[in-house]
Amino acid sequence: MTLYKYFSQHTGLLVLPLMLLPLGIQTLVKVYLLSTTKQNKTVVDPEMEYYNKKRVRFINTFKDSVVKYNENVDTVFYNKAWLEDLMKDSSNYLEKQWKMRVLIEATPRGNVIMFYNPYKLGFSYYSDSTGIPYPILNAVAMKYVTVFYCRNFFVDEHFIHTAKKGGSFIFDSPLLPILFSEPKPVVSDKKPLSNTKGPFAKLKNYKTNPVINHLIATKVAQKPGVYSFFKNLYNIVISSLDKLKKPLPLTVYNKIEDVKKEPEKEYNFNRFIRVGYIKDFQPIQVTKDFSKVNGFKTDLLNNVVSETKLQKQVMSYKDYKLMK
Repeated sequence: MTLYKYFSQHTGLLVLPLMLLPLGIQTLVKVYLLSTTKQNKTVVDPEMEYYNKKRVRFINTFKDSVVKYNENVDTVFYNKAWLEDLMKDSSNYLEKQWKMRVLIEATPRGNVIMFYNPYKLGFSYYSDSTGIPYPILNAVAMKYVTVFYCRNFFVDEHFIHTAKKGGSFIFDSPLLPILFSEPKPVVSDKKPLSNTKGPFAKLKNYKTNPVINHLIATKVAQKPGVYSFFKNLYNIVISSLDKLKKPLPLTVYNKIEDVKKEPEKEYNFNRFIRVGYIKDFQPIQVTKDFSKVNGFKTDLLNNVVSETKLQKQVMSYKDYKLMK
């Protein structure tokens, strides 16, 4: 059988590869495009994206010199003594005022309902998630202080420091030295008790007594062997001390410099207090009804009150027998 006759009888062997060729090229192009798009595609963290957006908006507010972003901050916040006296009253006006300024924000970790707490000097919030990280809460606080014009409540020193280090124009909160200042320790004027006047006796130091040192020197002089031994011991000690005066290795000096360095500054951060779940939030502050009839007293009711008290008293059999 010749080659021509063979292919004429089996024409499908030539047609089938030609039909499959476009399909194979198409699949190869799709695989190549998918591989290139996966390599070029960068994974975006939704939490960092949310934080960066709020961060940029918050920093931009410092460039605006017209809007007064602290007009809702009461003057009592700038005096710590006044604020502490006001917070002693459970029905003070500040807590009621700021509980009505509520921000409802949708975050990557769920919804957050936030308001400022003057008693805790921080931001209280409701959320269904119990593990919201600090950057997310900080981002919500940035929006809160700009919406309710209380930017001085934002007291994150580390954020302010990093923003200034990055070249951003941002001010420190004037509430930082007021809210986080600690009282100075009380220094007593009493002088410490001396050992001579105290109950404990002050013992003599016989090592520096000149009489004893003279006796030891004379005994050593009488025995030359002992004297030479102590002299050799003295020379060994002096030589070892001279060796210590030599310059130390560079690595040792570097370690000493690291120890001498000042410790890193401890920054103050915003305080966040979780007060419950979303279902626990009460948007309407219900006030208790007070009626003038409540607490009404009159002598006409004394007999009725005494009768009810008498009925509640239980008499034992022993008391009954004593009454006879």
